[in-house]
Amino acid sequence: DEKREIATTDNHSPLDTTIQSTSDTEHQYTCSVCGQTITENHKWGNKPQYKDKDYHTKTCTVCGKSVDEEHTTTGTCACGYSSSTTLTASAKNNYTKYEYDEDIELSVSTTLKNGDVPYTGEYYLEYSWKGNFLGDEENASVWMDTTRSSCDVTCTVSAYDRTTHAFLDSDTVSWYAELDDSITVEVS
Repeated sequence: DEKREIATTDNHSPLDTTIQSTSDTEHQYTCSVCGQTITENHKWGNKPQYKDKDYHTKTCTVCGKSVDEEHTTTGTCACGYSSSTTLTASAKNNYTKYEYDEDIELSVSTTLKNGDVPYTGEYYLEYSWKGNFLGDEENASVWMDTTRSSCDVTCTVSAYDRTTHAFLDSDTVSWYAELDDSITVEVS
């Protein structure tokens, strides 16, 4: 009988077709250099993916195994989720100037987020408009009062979170216009 020695190495290289997950913590493969079966801990990617308000998913970069984990309970989780909900209101370019009668419609876009991820819970928005405007101050849009020589309008948006039963206030959104022969609107 002929005896064959099996070469061993510390530089194992997996045969791509043999990599498989064996548990939530390990995967296994056959080394293309020495032929041994190698068991290793999963190698998780840099950032887990947000899944829902309770879990994120991390994926092994070697075998592709995905595992759901609960979010970090304090501060901001590695996936971007935060247990504290923050309201972001934006008015960037949210006005429409109608040339035919020089009316200017102002509107507020609102995004509710948990850390860096969109908030998926139930909520409703309240608007509080102040200044020279026409329309219902409880709507997401109003009309700038162009009968004046200048206009200042501000809006504060509040969200009521139906899950935590808490109000969250946004930053104030502002518009200013000089109303002469041509109307120029500044948004801040």
